[in-house]
Amino acid sequence: MVPEVVLEGPIDTAVPPPLGAQLLTALREALAQSGSRARATRVTVTVAAGPDAVSLTVPDDGVGWATRAAGDGPRLRTLYDLAERMGGTLRTGPADGGDEEL
Repeated sequence: MVPEVVLEGPIDTAVPPPLGAQLLTALREALAQSGSRARATRVTVTVAAGPDAVSLTVPDDGVGWATRAAGDGPRLRTLYDLAERMGGTLRTGPADGGDEEL
């Protein structure tokens, strides 16, 4: 699986290094989950930076791992914890087009 990567906004100036490191950790976990649990063959990674927020979106064409409960599995729990530590939230579920999205 080779993810498509989309960068939106001033990523290099809007994302401070500590946040960038945490986003990279979250991305690794999301890709591992997409590949192992969801058995995805297509993944798109979008990092969008605006004046007040940064978002990481990872939709895939896998078997629906994102609909699992927050406490299911260590990777998903790690993602919820990372989002909370960054002052953000984690949402999982169906994406446009029927794929799963984190």
